[in-house]
Amino acid sequence: MDNMIHYHGTPLSGATEQQILFYRGRHALMSWPSYSPIHIPITECCRSFCIDNGAFTFWKEMQQVDWHDFYSFVMDWIRHPRFDFFLIPDVIGGTVEENNALIEECWDTMPDSGVPVFHVGEPLERIDMFIRKYNFTRIAIGTTKGFELKSLLFWNEMRKIFDHLCIDGVPRTKVHGLRMLDPEIVEAFPFSSGDSTTATRKATFNTEWEGYPYAPVSKAARASLVADRIERGQSPSFYKPKPIQLDLI
Repeated sequence: MDNMIHYHGTPLSGATEQQILFYRGRHALMSWPSYSPIHIPITECCRSFCIDNGAFTFWKEMQQVDWHDFYSFVMDWIRHPRFDFFLIPDVIGGTVEENNALIEECWDTMPDSGVPVFHVGEPLERIDMFIRKYNFTRIAIGTTKGFELKSLLFWNEMRKIFDHLCIDGVPRTKVHGLRMLDPEIVEAFPFSSGDSTTATRKATFNTEWEGYPYAPVSKAARASLVADRIERGQSPSFYKPKPIQLDLI
């Protein structure tokens, strides 16, 4: 298995020069709600990029969204030579039926390059639907309320997911981890790719670097330092089952 791909959130705080210094040769995650002209030089210098629909951002800000506008946005990028995939819209905290309807809508609109999101805690049969009905070659796993990253419930459900997803330790499809570039998570499961905004977020705030005598001054150098540490974490080629705690009654 090739090295796992680490997608870093965009944009980085700072001028175009800072964007180029950090993203050159790296993989980038472009979020639709935060798109601006600064993303053009990023997509020109990065190794590859994927597109996030921004559902979590819209949910936090309680904004209604017309997903047809998102698909129009994706169409402008889908033929770009560095474009990898886009995340199919989902309803944060929504029902399985609501999210399945969005999968069907995407399939009818633009079936190529879309990646469906499986939310931790959902019925595992939904994974089978992604693979058998739609033949998705990659799925994304995301967290929801009650299954926060690295909580006991999170680890328990993730083990259930990969127990169900894998045959002889090998996932039946490629797996992308949403906000899952923490090395502890990366090294526990056979991800093909993952994303986070950790590097760009930590580079933004000076308070993150107070007290370090050799702390980088530029945003690009700060982000590179964090990203290099993150990218050391690589997923295993095979999943090794671990004990699952019995569901609490």
